[in-house]
Amino acid sequence: MEYVQRVVFGKDQSFLGKKENLDGSCYKKGVQAEQKVLEYFLSQGYKSIYQRLRTPFGELDLVCSKKSVMVFIEVKYRKALIDARWALCLRQKRRNFYASQWLINQMNLSYDTYLMCVAMVSNWCMECYFNACLEGYDTT
Repeated sequence: MEYVQRVVFGKDQSFLGKKENLDGSCYKKGVQAEQKVLEYFLSQGYKSIYQRLRTPFGELDLVCSKKSVMVFIEVKYRKALIDARWALCLRQKRRNFYASQWLINQMNLSYDTYLMCVAMVSNWCMECYFNACLEGYDTT
Protein backbone atom coordinates (compact mmCIF):
# COMPACT_ATOMS: atom_id res chain seq x y z
CA MET A 1 0.00 0.00 0.00
CA GLU A 2 1.43 3.37 -1.05
CA TYR A 3 1.29 6.43 1.16
CA VAL A 4 2.65 9.94 0.71
CA GLN A 5 4.40 12.29 3.11
CA ARG A 6 4.75 15.87 1.91
CA VAL A 7 7.16 18.49 3.23
CA VAL A 8 6.42 22.02 2.01
CA PHE A 9 8.70 24.93 2.75
CA GLY A 10 7.76 28.58 3.17
CA LYS A 11 7.40 31.05 0.35
CA ASP A 12 10.64 32.84 1.24
CA GLN A 13 12.81 29.74 1.54
CA SER A 14 13.62 26.69 -0.52
CA PHE A 15 14.38 23.07 0.23
CA LEU A 16 18.07 23.97 0.50
CA GLY A 17 17.59 26.90 2.85
CA LYS A 18 16.51 30.48 2.67
CA LYS A 19 16.38 31.72 -0.94
CA GLU A 20 19.06 29.25 -2.02
CA ASN A 21 18.87 27.16 -5.18
CA LEU A 22 20.66 24.07 -6.39
CA ASP A 23 23.76 25.02 -8.36
CA GLY A 24 25.83 23.27 -10.98
CA SER A 25 25.39 20.26 -13.21
CA CYS A 26 22.53 17.77 -13.12
CA TYR A 27 24.78 15.28 -11.33
CA LYS A 28 25.73 17.84 -8.67
CA LYS A 29 22.09 18.84 -8.20
CA GLY A 30 21.15 15.20 -7.71
CA VAL A 31 23.87 14.71 -5.11
CA GLN A 32 22.77 17.88 -3.29
CA ALA A 33 19.15 16.73 -3.33
CA GLU A 34 20.17 13.32 -1.95
CA GLN A 35 22.04 15.06 0.87
CA LYS A 36 19.00 17.17 1.75
CA VAL A 37 16.72 14.12 1.72
CA LEU A 38 19.19 12.32 3.98
CA GLU A 39 19.23 15.30 6.36
CA TYR A 40 15.43 15.19 6.46
CA PHE A 41 15.36 11.46 7.29
CA LEU A 42 18.06 11.94 9.95
CA SER A 43 15.92 14.70 11.51
CA GLN A 44 13.05 12.17 11.67
CA GLY A 45 15.15 9.76 13.77
CA TYR A 46 16.50 7.51 11.01
CA LYS A 47 20.16 6.60 10.77
CA SER A 48 22.05 6.30 7.51
CA ILE A 49 23.14 2.78 6.57
CA TYR A 50 24.33 3.31 2.96
CA GLN A 51 24.60 6.20 0.52
CA ARG A 52 24.90 5.59 -3.23
CA LEU A 53 25.28 1.84 -2.78
CA ARG A 54 26.14 0.03 -6.00
CA THR A 55 24.63 -3.41 -6.44
CA PRO A 56 24.62 -5.83 -9.40
CA PHE A 57 21.11 -4.53 -10.20
CA GLY A 58 21.72 -0.80 -9.91
CA GLU A 59 22.42 1.91 -7.39
CA LEU A 60 20.41 2.53 -4.23
CA ASP A 61 20.57 6.26 -3.48
CA LEU A 62 20.00 6.00 0.27
CA VAL A 63 19.37 3.21 2.74
CA CYS A 64 18.23 4.27 6.21
CA SER A 65 16.87 2.52 9.28
CA LYS A 66 14.87 3.38 12.36
CA LYS A 67 14.32 0.73 15.04
CA SER A 68 13.03 -2.33 13.15
CA VAL A 69 12.31 -0.51 9.85
CA MET A 70 14.65 -0.25 6.87
CA VAL A 71 13.90 2.23 4.07
CA PHE A 72 15.36 2.15 0.55
CA ILE A 73 15.17 5.69 -0.86
CA GLU A 74 15.34 6.75 -4.51
CA VAL A 75 15.79 10.52 -4.91
CA LYS A 76 14.53 12.42 -7.96
CA TYR A 77 15.22 16.14 -8.28
CA ARG A 78 13.58 18.44 -10.82
CA LYS A 79 12.89 22.19 -10.75
CA ALA A 80 9.15 21.49 -10.78
CA LEU A 81 7.71 18.72 -8.62
CA ILE A 82 5.40 17.58 -11.43
CA ASP A 83 8.48 16.79 -13.54
CA ALA A 84 10.03 14.78 -10.70
CA ARG A 85 6.90 12.64 -10.50
CA TRP A 86 7.41 11.49 -14.09
CA ALA A 87 11.12 10.73 -13.61
CA LEU A 88 10.73 7.19 -12.25
CA CYS A 89 9.92 4.60 -14.90
CA LEU A 90 8.91 0.96 -14.45
CA ARG A 91 12.39 -0.23 -15.44
CA GLN A 92 13.97 1.79 -12.64
CA LYS A 93 11.32 0.62 -10.17
CA ARG A 94 12.31 -2.95 -10.98
CA ARG A 95 16.02 -2.20 -10.62
CA ASN A 96 15.41 -0.62 -7.21
CA PHE A 97 13.29 -3.55 -6.10
CA TYR A 98 15.89 -6.13 -7.17
CA ALA A 99 18.74 -4.08 -5.68
CA SER A 100 16.93 -3.90 -2.34
CA GLN A 101 16.25 -7.65 -2.41
CA TRP A 102 19.90 -8.30 -3.21
CA LEU A 103 21.01 -6.19 -0.23
CA ILE A 104 18.59 -7.95 2.13
CA ASN A 105 19.87 -11.36 1.00
CA GLN A 106 23.58 -10.43 0.95
CA MET A 107 23.58 -8.83 4.38
CA ASN A 108 21.18 -11.35 5.99
CA LEU A 109 19.19 -8.39 7.27
CA SER A 110 16.41 -9.08 9.72
CA TYR A 111 14.31 -5.97 10.06
CA ASP A 112 10.58 -6.29 10.75
CA THR A 113 9.60 -3.92 7.94
CA TYR A 114 11.20 -2.92 4.64
CA LEU A 115 9.92 0.14 2.77
CA MET A 116 10.66 1.50 -0.67
CA CYS A 117 10.54 5.29 -0.81
CA VAL A 118 10.78 7.70 -3.72
CA ALA A 119 11.66 11.22 -2.61
CA MET A 120 10.54 13.71 -5.25
CA VAL A 121 12.40 16.97 -4.69
CA SER A 122 11.84 20.40 -6.22
CA ASN A 123 13.26 23.76 -5.16
CA TRP A 124 10.30 24.39 -2.85
CA CYS A 125 9.04 21.05 -1.63
CA MET A 126 9.66 17.36 -1.15
CA GLU A 127 7.22 14.48 -1.42
CA CYS A 128 8.11 11.03 -0.12
CA TYR A 129 6.12 8.21 -1.72
CA PHE A 130 6.47 5.11 0.44
CA ASN A 131 6.16 1.74 -1.34
CA ALA A 132 5.85 3.62 -4.63
CA CYS A 133 8.43 1.36 -6.28
CA LEU A 134 6.07 -1.57 -5.95
CA GLU A 135 3.09 0.20 -7.54
CA GLY A 136 2.23 -1.33 -10.89
CA TYR A 137 4.72 -4.14 -10.48
CA ASP A 138 3.74 -7.66 -9.55
CA THR A 139 6.28 -8.94 -7.01
CA THR A 140 5.03 -12.54 -6.96
